[in-house]
Amino acid sequence: TIDDTFKTEYDVLSWEYLSEYIFSGDDLDDRIELALDLQEGVVEQDPDYNLIVDIERVAKINFMPDLVEKTRGGIFFGAGLGHFKGGTTVAETQFMRTNKWILIGTRPWIFTVFIQLGVSGLLWFFGSFYFDCFYKVKRNGKQNRLYFLLTVCMLLMLVYNEAFRYYYFCIVYFYLYLAIKLYKPTDAKRLTA
Repeated sequence: TIDDTFKTEYDVLSWEYLSEYIFSGDDLDDRIELALDLQEGVVEQDPDYNLIVDIERVAKINFMPDLVEKTRGGIFFGAGLGHFKGGTTVAETQFMRTNKWILIGTRPWIFTVFIQLGVSGLLWFFGSFYFDCFYKVKRNGKQNRLYFLLTVCMLLMLVYNEAFRYYYFCIVYFYLYLAIKLYKPTDAKRLTA
């Protein structure tokens, strides 16, 4: 209805709306059934309107272990690389064709890494992030605040979106980390003197 389309700021910021948006509401089972029916061709689609049933981010995170458990890599190594590509030039993988209902739509970064590389991929991501950005890095107060901001942004992206897949975002994001890491306050004082 029109009332559902145009929500006020009070509706959008209410706990009920946020819990439905983030954690998926009571109709998750119905949407999963519809997504599977669309994937298998049980439900006819209008060729002018490509319907995608998007499962919420946190619900996708809950399904991660079940999706990769039966693959060759299992939970530790994941289903392998390349499942989020294909369909236009390159054919979709068998894993993508089977699980398209959950792999399409919005994806948090932790979901993307875990599906392809499993627990080992998450360990690799967090380990490289820690050693590159925090291990033996000396900073002053302003640098610590910027590091904190960038780290909070990274943690939010883990559960909200997959911006780390995009080259232009990564250029800006990791440039800031590199600038903070290489910045020496004593050099700046010497240049201004």
